[in-house]
Amino acid sequence: MLCFTSPSPCNCSFQAMEREVSAALGKGEPEEILSSAFKLRVTREDIHTLRNLCWLNDEVINFYLGLVTERSKKEGYPSVHAFSSFFYEKLTSGGYRAVARWTRRVDVFQKNIILVPINLRLHWTLAAIDTREKTIKYYDSLGHEGDEICETLLKYLQEESSEKRHVKLNVSEWTVHSMEPHEIPQQSNGSDCGVFTCKYAEYISRDKPMTFTQVSEGSKQLQPLWHRDKSQGSYAAAEVSAPREIPLGGDTAAVSCRLGGTE
Repeated sequence: MLCFTSPSPCNCSFQAMEREVSAALGKGEPEEILSSAFKLRVTREDIHTLRNLCWLNDEVINFYLGLVTERSKKEGYPSVHAFSSFFYEKLTSGGYRAVARWTRRVDVFQKNIILVPINLRLHWTLAAIDTREKTIKYYDSLGHEGDEICETLLKYLQEESSEKRHVKLNVSEWTVHSMEPHEIPQQSNGSDCGVFTCKYAEYISRDKPMTFTQVSEGSKQLQPLWHRDKSQGSYAAAEVSAPREIPLGGDTAAVSCRLGGTE
């Protein structure tokens, strides 16, 4: 690594990130495993879904949310549980019994935030349950309404509470809300819904307002934000990819090809 004029650590880190991203997006065996954690494996083929105009797949979404969840174990972060992208489909197709065992090792009511990525066939969205505020919010980068999804998750919480805690959930204390387009960042193309879903989760998991926007320039667009964010201390568990840049406020997280570790 060549750094000139007393380089800052963040500049060197950004250069290292760019090299790793370029290598991962380069030529190689599609089935080559580039990272593994959270009982998941991310291959070169998975990483290539981060290219422009491609849709992220389940592996990338789930791995990223695994990183967000892992980061939440650090002091100063809200406690987070993230369901798999297959959870909501299983819940709606098979009812509560089909997913009852998914929480046999976790009490979701002891978590501050529960993240539920949702695959609507050709579109990624996110639902976020806040047990502190007793709210269920729906985040859609195309501005669609999702109150029915929130109600389905509220019914799930009722059954989960009754089954696991033997406590009747007082639904009158809970509110559901589909975030309006003016309340959250919106995508400006037809392919970045997965990246927006990851970014929504990243900001929610830090209790931060969503200040990111979408850009269409090259990965250099990330550099000034990377510098600013790193100088503030910690940043997101994953640097979320390069060619799908979304400049981030607060901690930097660009769905990175270096998905296997935290900073």
